[in-house]
Amino acid sequence: MPTHRVKLLKREEVAEGTMSFYFEKPADFRFKPGQYLDCSLIDPPQTDTEGNIRTFSIASAPAESDLMVATRMRDTAFKRVLKGMPLGSHLNIDGPLGSFTMHSNVSRAAVFLAGGIGITPFRSMIVNTTRNGSPIAWCCSVRTDGLKMRLFSRSFRRSEVRTEIAVSFAL
Repeated sequence: MPTHRVKLLKREEVAEGTMSFYFEKPADFRFKPGQYLDCSLIDPPQTDTEGNIRTFSIASAPAESDLMVATRMRDTAFKRVLKGMPLGSHLNIDGPLGSFTMHSNVSRAAVFLAGGIGITPFRSMIVNTTRNGSPIAWCCSVRTDGLKMRLFSRSFRRSEVRTEIAVSFAL
């Protein structure tokens, strides 16, 4: 599995306490929807006991021009550095890894159930699958800020993708 040095292109908040990060996709990087990668910070200005490597599901689809990951922004050195690094900064990725991938039978419906950040591998699968016409439904449960998750789901761009978002609040 090769290591690629990639550039941070963009970051955005997609829900309360959740951000997506977009990296340049190396020309030879091939993956299947549902796979993940390991991201390594290069000489970070701060570290902690959790280290300088994190594993992220690839949220972008293979046909999209950039690699996108999304994560809850816990208070760790890794995520503080990732959130604060200037656009254009580099980090290393290893992958793709994993076999949690979509079936290939276009006549068979797919239903996705996700909680919070668990949507990330499904986003890749759904965006990719909308190209072949498979019927799809997904339901995502989030603690707050369902509107931004709804905006995140707009990238599915197909009326056949049925979307249900349940917002729950802690008591």
